[in-house]
Amino acid sequence: MRSDEPYFEHDEPYFEPDEPTPSANRKKRKRRKKRPETKVESVGPILQEGTITRITTQRKDPTRASVYIDGEFVFGLPKEVIGKQSLQKGQVLNTEAQKALIKADQLMRAKIMTLEYISYKPRTEHEVRKKLKGKEFAAWIINDVVARFIDLGYINDESYARAYVRSRLKNQGYGPQRIRMDLKKKGVAEDLVEQGLETYQHDDDALDTAKRHASRRWMNLLQKERDPRKRSKKLMDFLVRRGFDFETTRNILDEIKQQEGAAPSHWSDDMISTEEHNPAQPPPEEPVDEETLIQEATVLAEKRWRRLESEKNPAKRRKKLQEHLMRKGFKFDIIKQVTKTLEESRETEDMQEEELTPEEAFAQQQAEEEALYDEARRLAAKRWRKLQSEKSKAKRRKKLQEHLMRKGFRFDVIKPITEEAECGALDDVY
Repeated sequence: MRSDEPYFEHDEPYFEPDEPTPSANRKKRKRRKKRPETKVESVGPILQEGTITRITTQRKDPTRASVYIDGEFVFGLPKEVIGKQSLQKGQVLNTEAQKALIKADQLMRAKIMTLEYISYKPRTEHEVRKKLKGKEFAAWIINDVVARFIDLGYINDESYARAYVRSRLKNQGYGPQRIRMDLKKKGVAEDLVEQGLETYQHDDDALDTAKRHASRRWMNLLQKERDPRKRSKKLMDFLVRRGFDFETTRNILDEIKQQEGAAPSHWSDDMISTEEHNPAQPPPEEPVDEETLIQEATVLAEKRWRRLESEKNPAKRRKKLQEHLMRKGFKFDIIKQVTKTLEESRETEDMQEEELTPEEAFAQQQAEEEALYDEARRLAAKRWRKLQSEKSKAKRRKKLQEHLMRKGFRFDVIKPITEEAECGALDDVY
């Protein structure tokens, strides 16, 4: 290869230069500012008139061949182009012929890439152009490839819009507004979008599909959302995101509620003025019986309390229970009342189950304290061994105490255990 020629394509292995060895001074390397990357435009080989001396199949891509002129590699071509141009050894090529071959190679690459791009999913003209432009093909190549695929019928925005509308309306239950927005993002002309929507937007099957998706969403909301007003609001938001207008959304909601035996939607005709209306305005709140809410909160609290029995710290158990009820949407005064009632009932049950004498109660308390102390020593020994890499004794002591406090132990238990760890008394504890 001539020294003034850049690397273009070769059938022999090409090795990237090794990366420089990282500097030993890492702090200085971190402070070093990163230079902005400069984009270098790729250039082709320097073409000169010459004779073809060799044509060999490339090892990495058997569908392509390397062309050598005057004993030096010049460019690679698809075998299809070589066959069409009848290239052979000993043939003389001037610069214009070589440029034509390189353009034919680029055109073939763009065709293959486009065919692969549209093979597994239909594409619009805008999507194909964006794909080829991202691969840095020339404008004339993009125009030529797109025009040829349009003539062959592989790219057709009109049929794409009809199929897209049919799929989204009948299969996925999307509304006209959502479909119109999606097609505009894909670069489909507005008149083609409206033609596709006119064909299917009055179809009863499409409306039935939307009702089916809305009913499925409504059943999910019945299990998760307790407030009827919020439940209706969430379903309306779901249908609006699907692309339906306010009138269609309200009709679907009323029909679903009537099928479920509930009252019609709060968004009635009496609330909507023909001159102006505000769809975002929330419906009026329904009165909810406080006793019913307390009963529901009590059932959920008892169920959650059984799961929290493994939590030894009463304050943490109470906090977790209150957070659970708040996530369910109950007010704090109801949560506080239910929590207090539940704790009192649990204490009463514990007292009724076990009526111990003072000696038995003292012995039981001593046993619990010893078990608590042994558990704290075991956790402290395990943590202390992990903190041996910390050179500062004060930091090591502080980290150990913080670890035990996070586990819920009292400071009067943590302090003597910390002293044992510093003296080495926990080395044999596992």
